[in-house]
Amino acid sequence: MDITKTLPEECIANIISGTSPREACRLSLVSRAFESAGTSSPMWERFLPPGYQEIISSFSSSSKNIMLTKKNLYFHLCNNPILIGNRNNMSFQIDKKSGKKFLILVARGFSEVGHLRNVCWLDIKSRVETKILSPKTKYGAYSIYSMTGKRGDATNAYLNPRMWSLKSNEEVLLFNRLVGRLPVQREDMWLELEIGEFYNGSQVYDHGEVEMCLKEVQVLNDMSGLVVHGIELRPREELKLISKRLVSIFHLLGKGHLL
Repeated sequence: MDITKTLPEECIANIISGTSPREACRLSLVSRAFESAGTSSPMWERFLPPGYQEIISSFSSSSKNIMLTKKNLYFHLCNNPILIGNRNNMSFQIDKKSGKKFLILVARGFSEVGHLRNVCWLDIKSRVETKILSPKTKYGAYSIYSMTGKRGDATNAYLNPRMWSLKSNEEVLLFNRLVGRLPVQREDMWLELEIGEFYNGSQVYDHGEVEMCLKEVQVLNDMSGLVVHGIELRPREELKLISKRLVSIFHLLGKGHLL
């Protein structure tokens, strides 16, 4: 028996909304009933992050966004970052796979200028209120930068300030070769370096601020050629199992397992 002929479309959409945006798109390929349910506005409303209305209402093109369906709005915010904050010092978008908030703290909001020319002291700080981020989410923080023009002498970057005194230089270099600890070139040609991670807890009880700092205040060599784009805060990808309710429906449909 094809259970999609007996279950209302709203019921199927409600079940799918208990998974993730990525799984919802995959499920829409299973049958016409799932495809139809996959366009449900209430379902995509649940995938949009908390507080998204307030964020887009402050954006100059918000009137155009209001006219979009919830599904189209979701993917619009995935692919089209918008500037938010008092000085437009943050870039906001949605992580396509999870629906979590994705932020870039752009250099104009830092306490120091983002383009360094012949300086010997680097101390860049930025902070963000945790209520702006998605709750109950682990975030990775990444420095986004490029090198241009004349450069100063290169030195090793020590992510753990105690490594210098506890380890020999050779051991520290091996530590820095670990995956995720060296700069990686992105598709947009900027360089990316992971600087840490943190967990943003429940917004009800864990309100506060997260401060990030890039500094070099010990080795006072001339530094130049560093262009800082910003600090990117993006949600860590979490592997999730499909809801047991969906698995049961797949068995009843005779569709087998979703790969």
